[in-house]
Amino acid sequence: MITLLAMVAGMRAATAQPVLTPRNMALGGGGVSYINDHNANFYNPANLLIREKDRRIEVSGPSFSLYANAPVNNSGFLNAYENFKTQYFTYDPGSGSIASNDLQDFLSDNYSNSDARAYYRTRYDADLFGITIKSENRALSLALRRRTSSSYEVGKGWFSTSPVDKGNYLLVDRRLVHRYQTLYELSFGLAESFTFLNGLTSRLDNFSIGIAPKLVIGGQFQEAVWDNEYRQENGNTTFTRYQSMDVSAAGGFARAFSDYRNGAMLPDILRDQYENEIFNYNGLGAGIDIGVTYLLSLGSDLSAIRSDEQATKRSLRLSFSITDIGLVRYTNNERKFSVSPEVTNDITEAPSSLSDVTFNGAPGQFLYFVDRFGEDDPVTAATQDERSFSTLLPVSMNAGAMIELNRVKFMSDIRLGLTNNAFHRNTVYSSFGMEIRPFRILALRGGIQLEGSEADFISIGTGIELERWTLSLAAQFLPSEITSNAILTGYSAAALQFHF
Repeated sequence: MITLLAMVAGMRAATAQPVLTPRNMALGGGGVSYINDHNANFYNPANLLIREKDRRIEVSGPSFSLYANAPVNNSGFLNAYENFKTQYFTYDPGSGSIASNDLQDFLSDNYSNSDARAYYRTRYDADLFGITIKSENRALSLALRRRTSSSYEVGKGWFSTSPVDKGNYLLVDRRLVHRYQTLYELSFGLAESFTFLNGLTSRLDNFSIGIAPKLVIGGQFQEAVWDNEYRQENGNTTFTRYQSMDVSAAGGFARAFSDYRNGAMLPDILRDQYENEIFNYNGLGAGIDIGVTYLLSLGSDLSAIRSDEQATKRSLRLSFSITDIGLVRYTNNERKFSVSPEVTNDITEAPSSLSDVTFNGAPGQFLYFVDRFGEDDPVTAATQDERSFSTLLPVSMNAGAMIELNRVKFMSDIRLGLTNNAFHRNTVYSSFGMEIRPFRILALRGGIQLEGSEADFISIGTGIELERWTLSLAAQFLPSEITSNAILTGYSAAALQFHF
């Protein structure tokens, strides 16, 4: 397992976390072998059987977590929250303007010499309620959460006419992708000790399996993909444009596209179609999360065979899970648009209509970019289909290891996203974390997530864990500024968790 994690650490990754809680946010986004409260329903339900306190029942109040990585990030808590609002709430035309003397810094911060696109993501999780009941060989859990994520890709060609050298051709990339999804999930978790495998060795170990089916309600949804490239082959003096567009939308997003196609003005669309969408129902689905955990007790820890008498203090854990197997079918206020097959045509030069504002992934900003900076209007020209459609949940495979030695825990996770969606890309993610308890009631946590060979973010957090209740906090920072002018990209706070 450790060798596999080391190999993955060198692969290209990006920020992604199956759940956003103060604990796993502080530990670099991992937790497939660590999380054992009701949030394990969504990450690895086999961990529900692990008890770190000699208590049978845990009840959790709400916790709220934010993550926002934008084209322009500002330091400070209040600035970070303002940055989040510009991405989460309805687009305010003209916000995020780029001054002409800041353009070169903006390009160098977001696009290297070989990068034609940049990827960003915003996420908000509300862990509304959870309860877990644990016995010796079985654990039951109920969890309710709301999660919203917005991911977007923006081509460099929206801000610069200088082509990117791709070897065989020069590229002006004006690709624009915006994926946005809100999900409400009610999950029922069950974990049991797999007695068939327990005791096959002379070691003190326990093999548990878990399953967590869930009911999913879909809120707002958009998957808008506009492939829009200009290529100049070596030896040619003209560009060839490649363009296609596919849009699936539900709720306010769908109504906004229809209104735009019918000639409505953007200010009216932004005012009428994207507001009051927080609790709207647009689709219904189902999913399941499954996982396994192998726990090997170390030293005098007997919890593997006496889980009803002793909490786990010293152990090695190896875990694997598959999360978000399922789909949502959108049947209310749904639309699909497409410009297909791909359209190609030759032109003398790449477009010169550059954007003077950043694309922040706010609801409505995709249409704003098409209308104000687009070379043409593919939305109006697209074919419309109002039939219901289905979309997969953000399914992923997760593996992790953790060593627990009394008051110290070391953990590492890898994760493979199997689809491109608002919550993650189809790529590998890696995270590493550590928890230290200088005092029995105080937990100090830190972690890192890697993108290639460089750190994507650094995280810190703390928790006060008394006999009957627990309180946790966490924050994430961009690593390049951690020592001087720290840029906050995520933070999380949990209400009290009670143990009985």
